[in-house]
Amino acid sequence: MSPISKDIATKLALATLCEETNRYEEAEQLYLQVLEGIDKSDRYTIGTLHINLGTNAEAAGRTDAATSFYCTALEILSDQQGEGVLQRAYAHRNMAELFWVSGHKGEALASCNKAAELFALYPETPASEHVYTRILQTLIAFDPNDRNR
Repeated sequence: MSPISKDIATKLALATLCEETNRYEEAEQLYLQVLEGIDKSDRYTIGTLHINLGTNAEAAGRTDAATSFYCTALEILSDQQGEGVLQRAYAHRNMAELFWVSGHKGEALASCNKAAELFALYPETPASEHVYTRILQTLIAFDPNDRNR
């Protein structure tokens, strides 16, 4: 991870604030500006920013865009170790939630299982992330609204 300038750090903080205050379009524009200012060899930060873009798009109800951002993040982070593994786990779990609410149980369970696998690989994963992911796996697997059960 490369150091970021004060300008980039400020834009990132503003983007986060905009997302937290439901100003999703503004947040996305700021995240994209941050992406333009990041060293292109800093794959970890670029991948993580795509996850941020995905969560922002998801919160705005733009599930197709969110899925696209998460997929891009997974591509970018595919060779990352350390915290990159943790970020991939988050992207997979976010996608699992999107697939589940969209009625794609198979894809949701596969993404959630991948997230659990990646969380297990990263030794500093908070226990709460393991628990949340296991609960999500159970909810997906035993969804009472699943008409195929």
